Amino acid sequence: MPANAINVDPAKVMAYIQASSALGKRALDALAPFQAAEKAAADAAPALLELMVQNKLIGENQKEAAAAALKDPSQRLVLLKQAVAQLAKHKQAVKAASAGLGQPANDPNGPTMNNNQPIDPDWSLKTGFGDQVTSLKRASDRRFEEALGLGL
Repeated sequence: MPANAINVDPAKVMAYIQASSALGKRALDALAPFQAAEKAAADAAPALLELMVQNKLIGENQKEAAAAALKDPSQRLVLLKQAVAQLAKHKQAVKAASAGLGQPANDPNGPTMNNNQPIDPDWSLKTGFGDQVTSLKRASDRRFEEALGLGL
């Protein structure tokens, strides 16, 4: 036997090869879901880019930069954060625009009618349509309630 030869037990070498093979297989199995998620994200990116261009969220000249941002997971989160901020802004705008809906017509603090003029409490005395069906209180209704002592 030469002087630089290493004395190795073949059974230990085989055990080492089996253990490292099993460890490599477990590592690949653990990595597979992440690779599948990355592939799904990469497959969805072109459709998302086209949607962003169609809705004028980005210009044609920004398409390459957006494609690069969609490849990086941290940049995807930045884009998602910006989208959530835009959705919240639009939701607040819709809520503010619909704030006056559902208010009763004779509520003095509610909406107004006739070119934003305040509601006239004696409107029924000034119109020729006093018998029209409406949710507004007529002058005769107020006098009737006062006579009954309701004071509404």
